[in-house]
Amino acid sequence: MAEPEVKENPMRPLLCCLLPAALSAVAFAAPADDQSQKGGEAWLSLVDRQNYSESWAQSGSLFRSRVSQQRWAEMARQVREPLGGVISRKVLSTTTTRTLPRAPEADYVVLRFQTSFQAKSEAIETLTVVLEDGQWKAVGYYIK
Repeated sequence: MAEPEVKENPMRPLLCCLLPAALSAVAFAAPADDQSQKGGEAWLSLVDRQNYSESWAQSGSLFRSRVSQQRWAEMARQVREPLGGVISRKVLSTTTTRTLPRAPEADYVVLRFQTSFQAKSEAIETLTVVLEDGQWKAVGYYIK
């Protein structure tokens, strides 16, 4: 049986704008610690449960300064909901860096996940988290 077609969404570029890092611009450094991964996965769990308002509230200040809570909820609904629920998610890589394009210097970790959704069996999620107020918070999210 053929997989249902997932149409490209015109809102997708806006999600890309939230990710201030192109992977080619990331400075490769030591592996990220477990806390950054746990923080990122906790944030993804909010998005998985369609709790977009709370995911916005728990994101980093850079994320919140670039998109309103209402706009984030609209964009996330349009991009995530057609994919269906998460079947599986596996970490592909973690990369630490202090610098990202168009972002202040800070402790960032770029987490790449291989994710299977109900309506898209193979996807790559890229989540960038930053250490802010002692916690790892999302500042960028992109699905390919």
